[in-house]
Amino acid sequence: PKGAIVPLLKLISKPIPQGDLREGAEYPHKILSKYGEAVCDPVTKLLLEPEQFGISSGFSRPPYHELALLAECPEEKRREIMKASLESGWTNVGQYIPANEEWADQLYDRFEDSPYGKAGRFEQFRIPTVEEQQLLDQQFAKFKLLFDEKVAGSESVNIYGIMLDLEKQFKFESEKLNREFNKRIHAYHDNLTKSL
Repeated sequence: PKGAIVPLLKLISKPIPQGDLREGAEYPHKILSKYGEAVCDPVTKLLLEPEQFGISSGFSRPPYHELALLAECPEEKRREIMKASLESGWTNVGQYIPANEEWADQLYDRFEDSPYGKAGRFEQFRIPTVEEQQLLDQQFAKFKLLFDEKVAGSESVNIYGIMLDLEKQFKFESEKLNREFNKRIHAYHDNLTKSL
């Protein structure tokens, strides 16, 4: 439910020690990532006005998880947050600045000589190029064909198991494409299980 977004955002503002989670439980930022664009307004508000969430002294550490949640948000929200973060000296947020977008390139260039150090912009977090998207589309089409064949030929269908087995057959040279492909097949699995 959307009502869970704000409580989960409050949780990720104070990192949870790994031992404090029940076995198999997901971290709040992982749950929030499934909300897609619905998380944009709350996470933007949290980053710009943390006191509205009862975080009086702001963040005790760079808000990496919160910034990662902005990846699916509209450009204007991402631009506003990335700029504020870099101005605050959180240069590691550069890894969440997308590639192939003019505003992002301009922002990255502007803070290249920051007194806090150069903004990191890691390849695996960049948005795929048109050519990379085409490659992902081709491979994903092959994956779906193989998946459908295996599901149709199986008496007791373990959809998740089939998906994991097939995933191993599709490996890319770059970590970025592996991450993107993984997102696609997990979304495909989620849509399938909802329709069952």
